[in-house]
Amino acid sequence: MIHHLGDDVVADHVEFAHLLRQNGLRVSLAESMDAFKAIDHLGLGDRDVVRATLRTTLVKRSSDVDTFERLFELYFAGVGEAIKEITQAGQNARDRDDLDPQEPS
Repeated sequence: MIHHLGDDVVADHVEFAHLLRQNGLRVSLAESMDAFKAIDHLGLGDRDVVRATLRTTLVKRSSDVDTFERLFELYFAGVGEAIKEITQAGQNARDRDDLDPQEPS
């Protein structure tokens, strides 16, 4: 059972796993859970340990290591937050459109 990870960490992990899948890595639910458990046990204090833990639990093929490394750097260097903000802005715009549909002219 995962005891120490906060909601933000869990959400980031889910988004990162989704990003890996979008870029061709085969990440199963079981592997995601293994990564959660390992990070919960090891903690988030050392970026290199987090990277190695996620790589070990989420990457199966050696041909995917480079993709993982690039995405890890991008996502955890702040791009992940930018992606969240853009996604939320798009959702907010869609929600506004649903509430106040404009008729075509």
